[in-house]
Amino acid sequence: IAPYLGDLTDQWHSLDAAKHLRAPLLVVHGSQDDLIPVSQGKAIHDAAQSRQKTFLKVKGAGHTDLWRSDTLPRFWHFIDQAKRP
Repeated sequence: IAPYLGDLTDQWHSLDAAKHLRAPLLVVHGSQDDLIPVSQGKAIHDAAQSRQKTFLKVKGAGHTDLWRSDTLPRFWHFIDQAKRP
């Protein structure tokens, strides 16, 4: 991914948007993400106004390999909790 970083032109103002977020939030970040630093994912989590929020750092994962057998139960748990009134 790193060789293509200079070609990326889209900008996502996620941190600004997170400051207004009140919906349940699950931020999933790979510990070996070479595109977005873990600190940026954590900053989005911390900035969110959500009462129900979780930061999941996936050991050994990069930017695109987060859907693993060890993370899927956490995804389903979040979904089950978030759908409750």
